Amino acid sequence: LLPLLIAPVMTGIAAISFWNRPVLDFVLSDAPQMGWPPLDNFTGAIWRTLPLLIGYALRFGPLAILLLHEALRRAPRVLEEAAQGLGASPRHAFWTITLPQLSPAILGVFALLWALCAGELSTSVLVNQPGGQTLPVPIFNQMHIGASEEVAALSLTLFALCG
Repeated sequence: LLPLLIAPVMTGIAAISFWNRPVLDFVLSDAPQMGWPPLDNFTGAIWRTLPLLIGYALRFGPLAILLLHEALRRAPRVLEEAAQGLGASPRHAFWTITLPQLSPAILGVFALLWALCAGELSTSVLVNQPGGQTLPVPIFNQMHIGASEEVAALSLTLFALCG
């Protein structure tokens, strides 16, 4: 849970200092430098969001792991042990018995992470690259110029996405 205790600005600064190394220039450029052809718009957009997704994973991954571990700990083991007693492998018993029991927890953790990542401003502002923005960045920019109608519309859109 240490990443949750560290301020998001510090996580963003750590990500910036990690990504701004000469060894990792191929990640941040539009087209990788290793003699590859230029990237199309879709692939380039995915390539540019890689640092942002890794920043979100560093920020909220421990919370997801903790919540899923707790759900797995509370799942009853009786059915899985019975399946293994009848000859099922541990992997097959987990896949067919335990994983369906965890599906509500997985869906809930996904919804929570979606809402947290959608509303995360500090990581988005610090790690965001030109050519792609998350929704909190335009909201933040519009707030500073006083465009309250646009801020309200974008905030409502963000609320709908998180809901």
